[in-house]
Amino acid sequence: MKGQSRRITRDRAAWKSKLRASMLPGILMLSLIAGCKKESPEPLGPSLYQIETTWTDQNGQNLQLKDLEGNPVLISMIYTRCKMICPRMASDMQKVVNSLDEDQRKRLHLVAVSIDPENDTTEVLKEFQEKMKLQGNWHLLNGSEKEARTLAAAIGFQYRKTPDGHFTHSTPLLLLNEKGEPVYRKDRLNSSLDDLVEVARLLAD
Repeated sequence: MKGQSRRITRDRAAWKSKLRASMLPGILMLSLIAGCKKESPEPLGPSLYQIETTWTDQNGQNLQLKDLEGNPVLISMIYTRCKMICPRMASDMQKVVNSLDEDQRKRLHLVAVSIDPENDTTEVLKEFQEKMKLQGNWHLLNGSEKEARTLAAAIGFQYRKTPDGHFTHSTPLLLLNEKGEPVYRKDRLNSSLDDLVEVARLLAD
């Protein structure tokens, strides 16, 4: 009887081992699926696509922000005569693009609107793109001073003109979801891009 009891115990142990082995792939798959389900970030404010300004880009083409609906957008404001801060901002935006895979890069659009419309003509914006080697879905936009002020107020971009004709300004980079709603904001120029890249990947997947 003792031998039979030990045999039954071994059989039960073997059966449990086989059961666990057969369940393991399913458990792993469920874990992977659960890990892949990342929630989209909550909007920080209303859609910028309510602003119906028609801008002109570096290629002389007209563009409204709502034309980019359905795609994630990384947006900020610059002026091309800026020697340090604006080139750094554009460079950071390009680094975000470079951190994405090929499909994600095709989806992400980058928008930089000039706060110096008098000087940032179509030709000047194109030269800035070439000088900075900006690649991807870039839209360097120019409008009127009033239109620039309206957008700046909407995204919390602060700037003022100095006596020498240049500008002091803040440095926000905003990520918009497919509806044009801001979902992530990076304000500090010298801070890490890691979180910005992570959210950009999530939106561009």
